[in-house]
Amino acid sequence: MTPAWPGNEPHAPARLLLPAGRIGIEQAAALPGVDRAVEQGRSLVLETASPGKVLRAVDALTGLDGVMTRTAAP
Repeated sequence: MTPAWPGNEPHAPARLLLPAGRIGIEQAAALPGVDRAVEQGRSLVLETASPGKVLRAVDALTGLDGVMTRTAAP
């Protein structure tokens, strides 16, 4: 049995919340690392298992002002 060392546990998916209208949902869904893109209220929510990759892509397109990150609930 593999010991439970930090870093051995599966990574929880992350949700990145962008202000609505920053980029289109189709453009967001095509970003590297985005598993799912949905509009929720005044936010565009990007679900990903690779938040660093997605944050870099969003930063290159629009900057990170107003972007929030959350760990997705199982």
